[in-house]
Amino acid sequence: MLPVCIDHIVISVPELPVAEESFRTMYGLEVAGGGRHDGAGTENRIIPLDGSYLELVTVVDPSEAAANPFGRLVTHGLEHRIPLTAWAVQVPERADELSHQRLRRKGVAVDLYGVDEVIGQGDRPFGLLRPAGQASPGARSMHGHTLIDIQTVAPGATEPTSVGSADVVVSSVATGGRLSAVVLESPDGLSVTLDQHLLEVISR
Repeated sequence: MLPVCIDHIVISVPELPVAEESFRTMYGLEVAGGGRHDGAGTENRIIPLDGSYLELVTVVDPSEAAANPFGRLVTHGLEHRIPLTAWAVQVPERADELSHQRLRRKGVAVDLYGVDEVIGQGDRPFGLLRPAGQASPGARSMHGHTLIDIQTVAPGATEPTSVGSADVVVSSVATGGRLSAVVLESPDGLSVTLDQHLLEVISR
């Protein structure tokens, strides 16, 4: 079972409308909200799961994105064709030893820690601190899908391993690993695996 601290998965997509339609028709996953991030050069769409969510995100202003940690993360995902770009875990307090930014869009403002440190290091998460009283976009799922597994590949390894509570560490240490798959469970108990084949889905 996944640790409860996992907040969401960042999926970089070339075009939001194409990705939205593909996730709806291929997986039965519906978008519920999202918008443009202030000053980050990025725009997202939210797919709520049961207690977490998928964040479909793209770059809409390359110059803004280049000057922003989250923008650089998404740019890296797009340029290197890594749709499963990153994952975020909830942190209980500030993490001053890591890079920090406040990411805002209409109605939402969160603090992100360690985003720069995980660019190209997808086996490790970045941290997210949500203000008290601000609901998570994944608090209510319309379709009943649940995030049940995150699989990563460590540096030098060929086989993925599932993320367990002992592995969920926000750190500045470079790893060179990658996020290889995200597994969802549908309301009827079927497994839905999102992996590198997402490139075919989001580019239709």
